Amino acid sequence: MTRKLKRVMVVDDELEWQDRALSAVAGHANIAFSSTSQALLGMEGKTFDLIILDNYIYGHNAGAEMLHYLRSCGDQTPVIIYSSDLTPMAERQIADDGGHFVRKTRENTDALRKKVE
Repeated sequence: MTRKLKRVMVVDDELEWQDRALSAVAGHANIAFSSTSQALLGMEGKTFDLIILDNYIYGHNAGAEMLHYLRSCGDQTPVIIYSSDLTPMAERQIADDGGHFVRKTRENTDALRKKVE
């Protein structure tokens, strides 16, 4: 992503992965939420330059669903789905909605940082 980032939102229900995502975008005005419903409430009246979403939040495809919801509302904020696994259907939905996918792994902690840069 070659945009100048000022404000980044991270949504992940696991604090360890929230922290990893936040460290990938350190130096920006960041905010983190542990659910998509909290994130949607937190977005009211605010704009973000990037949204980083876990896909499986509390066992659901919440990241892909939130991305699809944002697009259906006309929100074109860049979105990265940062998740350990995706079903082929979720992967297609994310691509169709213009999102990007970065696989979460403990071995490759720089993958998200590289995608953000």
